[in-house]
Formats: sequence, C-alpha cells, structure tokens
Amino acid sequence: MPYTLGIDVGTVSTTVAVSRLRHGTWSDAELVPVGDKAGPGYVRRIGDDVPLVLGGEPYRASELTGELVSHIVGRVDREEGGPPEQIVFAVPGTWGAYRRGLLHEALWRIGIEDVTVLAQPIAAAEWYAAGEPVDVGGVLAVYALGATHCECAVVRRTSAATFELLACMETGEPVGGADFDDLLVERVRAELGPDFDADPVARRVLAGLRQRCAAAKEELSRAAEVTIRLPLDGAPEVTVTRDEFEELIHPLVDSTMRTLQRTVRAAGVEPADLDALVLVGRAVRVPLVRRMADAAAPGRVAVEPDGVAKGAAHAARTMVAQPGSVAAYRPATVADDHDEDLPRPPRPPVVITELEAPRRRSARRTAWEMAPGARLTALGLAVLVIVVGIWLTLASGFGHGSWYGM
Repeated sequence: MPYTLGIDVGTVSTTVAVSRLRHGTWSDAELVPVGDKAGPGYVRRIGDDVPLVLGGEPYRASELTGELVSHIVGRVDREEGGPPEQIVFAVPGTWGAYRRGLLHEALWRIGIEDVTVLAQPIAAAEWYAAGEPVDVGGVLAVYALGATHCECAVVRRTSAATFELLACMETGEPVGGADFDDLLVERVRAELGPDFDADPVARRVLAGLRQRCAAAKEELSRAAEVTIRLPLDGAPEVTVTRDEFEELIHPLVDSTMRTLQRTVRAAGVEPADLDALVLVGRAVRVPLVRRMADAAAPGRVAVEPDGVAKGAAHAARTMVAQPGSVAAYRPATVADDHDEDLPRPPRPPVVITELEAPRRRSARRTAWEMAPGARLTALGLAVLVIVVGIWLTLASGFGHGSWYGM
C-alpha cells in the first residue's frame, strides 16, 4: 500500500508518522513505533565542527542522524511492505541552508534520496491545514514546546500546496518540559529534607526521582493532584497539587509566551489577524500552557502534541500529488551537487592584536618592580639590618668606655 513518511527527531524522543493511500484517498497520518532509537539528542549538533565520540570513534552529528533515519526508514519499510513514496524530515525552523544541506548530504551518502528537509513550523501548519482549510494568504502562529527547547513561528499560506516561514525564534534561555521536571524534583527534595540522602540506599533511590517526577507531570495534566512515592521504607510520600505545580512553572511558561508575542511582531502581523495558534510538542499537554495560549489567541488554539511528525507525513503526500511543492520547500540555496563543499554560514570576525615580546629586566629592576607587599618586606629587612648594626656598634663602644675617654 502506498504511503508517505514523516519524521520528527527531538532531543528526548523521536516521533514517526505515516499517511497511507487507501482506495484512492490518503488517510490521516498515524504514529508508528520506532523501537529503541528514540531521542538521540544529537540532531541539534548538526553544523557543529566538533565530532561526537561513540565507541571510541569520532562521528559528525549529520552522520549519526543519517544512520538514525536509515534505521527508521528500514523499520517502516518492513512493517509497510515497501519503501515510502516520499519522506519528509522536520528540522528546527531556525536552521539555515547550511545545516539543511549537511543533512541532505548525509542522507544522500547512505542512499536516501527521496527526502525533503522541512521546517518544523511548516510541518505543524500542514497538520492543521489537513483538518482546517487555510486560504491563500492566511497566517498561522506555531508554538512548539518540546523537552528542552521552545520555538515560536509565524507561517503564511502561499498557495494551495505550500506555506512560507515569516518569522521564527527560540526563547533566550532554552525552556522545555525537562525544566518542569527539574522544578518538581526540587519541590520533592525540599519536602524530603536535606538529611534524607545521607544514607547510601536513599541516594540510590533518589537517582530515579526525576523519572518519577516526569511521570507525575504527565499525571497532573489529567488529575488535580498526584502523590510521589519513593520505593524506600520510611520515606515520606509527597503530594503535589496541580495549582502548586502551575505556580512553579508559571515563570517559564510566561517567558515562552513573551517569545511568541515577539515572534508575531517580528512577522509584521497583528495578533487579531492570525487564523489560528497551533500548539505542538509533548509539553503542550500541560494545562497551564493551553490556558495561557488561549488567552493570547482566544478561540483559535489548535493542539496536537505530535503535530510535527503528522504534518510532515501530510506534507509528503502533498508532494506526491503535486511534485512542484517539493521545489518550493527545497530552497535553491541548498547545494544539490554533493561533490562540492557546502557554503558555511558567515562567522564573526576574529581580531588578533599583536603583542610585543617582554623586555629583559635586570635583577635590580625586577626587585624594584615586584609586588608592593614584597617591596615593603624587603625595605623592612633592610631597616632591620641597619638598626642591628647601629646597636652592635653602640654596644661595642659602651663596652670599651671609649665614649668617656674622648
């Protein structure tokens, strides 16, 4: 059965979706499992010249990402009974042509050619447009909150088959669901007290506390309160209410909403002109995020935590039906000739000021130019030697009565 494949690789998890052609109609995108290759965390290192070392061998991040995509494609190929018609790999919207080109080259080198690298905000817009028509000229805001990063963007429908990215930015300091987990860990540790981890057994139990707090965060998306229990006799149970949790994370969520506002202004769009605000990423399950987003765009919020992967699969099927959309989503600045070096992004100039060689110094000058404390000590010793000398001279004179015989 013909199908298209959408891939969204995050720092903690990898999401894969397929859209199948059934009886002449493309189905809604569905998630598929990817096994134990989830969340490698090195995709954002693409473009960094410093290699990653695995098993004692250095690898570029683009090479490792290529191997991950190869694993995913191979797995889905076996499950679906054949290769996909088109693959779309979603990347951060802040990426330029250089980093996208490195990924294209890495995929080309391992034999994966039918792949389009698409900005995540555009993939999210494709998910939304698959269920809600967006007229040409329509504008969407996209708020993506993952495990470690928050990215906000504004996109515009340019044709019946494509979107363009108007503005995109991340928060000044990385913010994500993992930061929510950290705040819960601190809350529980404060309840346990500073002496709880004095016992080695307790320290081993605390090693799994973060995982329990991550599960508690998910539970608080559905329940009014949650009790965190540690597998240790005598350990206190810590109950956290949703209100307490939201009070902890409110400053972080507020910072992401301010980034969203700046992004909309940077795109030259009035908030009232937005057709919708699309929320994607696993951390948008937190109710506070949805409420604050609804306050920013009342009645126009659409939520799909897996919207990037699903939207990538929808974009891929559009490319199959309208091949011209592939060219629209593959900028001309990305090098198609893999035998040539890809242009690197401009780097800030480095100014090196020549320094004169230090002059040789005499022992006398070195002593004089030593630190003030050392000079004072040397002067004190000199005075002491003079005083002792005078005292010895006077003592010798008194001993011989020479002063009275003059």
